[in-house]
Amino acid sequence: MSRPPKLDEAILTDDTALGDAIDKVLLASEEFRRLSGRIRRRQRELQQLVDQEGWRAYLHLEVAVNERGILESELIARWAFRAGLKLGRREAHARRTKA
Repeated sequence: MSRPPKLDEAILTDDTALGDAIDKVLLASEEFRRLSGRIRRRQRELQQLVDQEGWRAYLHLEVAVNERGILESELIARWAFRAGLKLGRREAHARRTKA
């Protein structure tokens, strides 16, 4: 499993690159993989309990929830990166003014 790249402006402005970086971070997490396995097991159980129409409705809901989760991850990554840049600039400025 490859390591996630360091975030930079090029990754943050490319939705595909940012999505790939977020995926690598998540897949590196044992807790994330364990939870994903639990979700897949529950989905199989649910599929056995509902009819085709109910299963299709669930899948449409799942797509919408996943799209929202992707957007949330991208927004938070971009916000955190920019906040870190601002903090770094402030710290550098504070060091320069102390000297």
